[in-house]
Amino acid sequence: MKKDTIFLVIFYYNSFMRDKINQTLNKLSKSHLLFGFFFILFVMMLIPTQGIQPRSLILNKAYQFVVDDEILYTFQNVEEVQEVLDQYKESYFALVDENAQIESMEFLQKIEIRETKIDGNAYDSLDLLRDYLSQTETSAEIVVVQEGDNVWKIAENYQVSIDSIILLNPSLDPELIHPGDEILLEAADPVIDVKISFTNIVEEVIPYEVETIKDSSLYADERTIIEQGVEGLKEVEYKITLLNGVAQETIVLNETILEEASTHVVKVGTKATVMRDTGGNFGVTNGTFQSYFGYRTHPITGVRTFHSGIDISNSLNTPIYAYAAGTVITAGWEGALGNCIAIDHGNGLVTKYGHLNTIGVSVGDTVNAGQKIAGMGKTGYVTGTHLHFEVLKNGSYQNPLNYLN
Repeated sequence: MKKDTIFLVIFYYNSFMRDKINQTLNKLSKSHLLFGFFFILFVMMLIPTQGIQPRSLILNKAYQFVVDDEILYTFQNVEEVQEVLDQYKESYFALVDENAQIESMEFLQKIEIRETKIDGNAYDSLDLLRDYLSQTETSAEIVVVQEGDNVWKIAENYQVSIDSIILLNPSLDPELIHPGDEILLEAADPVIDVKISFTNIVEEVIPYEVETIKDSSLYADERTIIEQGVEGLKEVEYKITLLNGVAQETIVLNETILEEASTHVVKVGTKATVMRDTGGNFGVTNGTFQSYFGYRTHPITGVRTFHSGIDISNSLNTPIYAYAAGTVITAGWEGALGNCIAIDHGNGLVTKYGHLNTIGVSVGDTVNAGQKIAGMGKTGYVTGTHLHFEVLKNGSYQNPLNYLN
């Protein structure tokens, strides 16, 4: 009974309040509603809105790093991006002679820095660009020189050519390597390639001509200098193109004679020695003259190196003859010279025959002038089949042409 009474009271109260609200709304006219709408609009117009924008509309200047039309990164400062790119280019010029003149330094890929606008401050770090530029498609192959190694042995073990090793290691002295030295066998292929063209001027020696006067009263190992020859000097201008630090093209642009060479005149004995004849007969072998004795300057590095003999090229196993009578003092492997024979002719005169394929004498053997002692080869540090012929007088290297001519 009590619950029913409470329910009826609540019901009649809700009905009463609903009727009151409806009566109030019915009294409001359309004019009242319109007035309220325009009043709210007027108040909104009075509120200052200058400088208030949605966050998505705030745009800042930025620079896109683009490779072959692909956008990789977005940076804030264009100067800093350019500095990183310049440093990357210059890293491939580090080993070049400081006197070289750069003509061009460019990327092979299409590199662009495009100005743009971005929302907020979502810039990439420059470290991402540095990491990208350090990436390679193929890694460099480097060998560390071990005890007993020589360039020829390394080339043979890794199935690469001597020419390739020299090209990839312009500062390397092939005849003077030490354990722990690093030799590049294959250059890395970076994701971004750098092509550099430059010119360099180096001074190079001009070998002097040798004029000989034969004297039958002198033995073959006897020499009397009538007039000392003087090497000349020339200035050579090269144009060189590097791709990722490796020489691709070397062109001689100009040669200027600085000092003329003067002829070396020498009286030579004709008793019991082999002598250079016309054509390709050099006495100790037959073939094509390949390389002079003396100093040479590398056109890329500007480094001056010494060539201790002369090179004569021909086919494998071309006969090699003893320069004069004497005693064999070495016959076997000798580092960069490969298979090598040395003959002591007395009076401080020693001749050496390098890069041999076959050796026909042994230490202690006595040989005669013109006796066949070996077959031409390409062992040791060599770019092809040839004889490396050296002459030493009292332990000092001599120009072999002075003895053969």
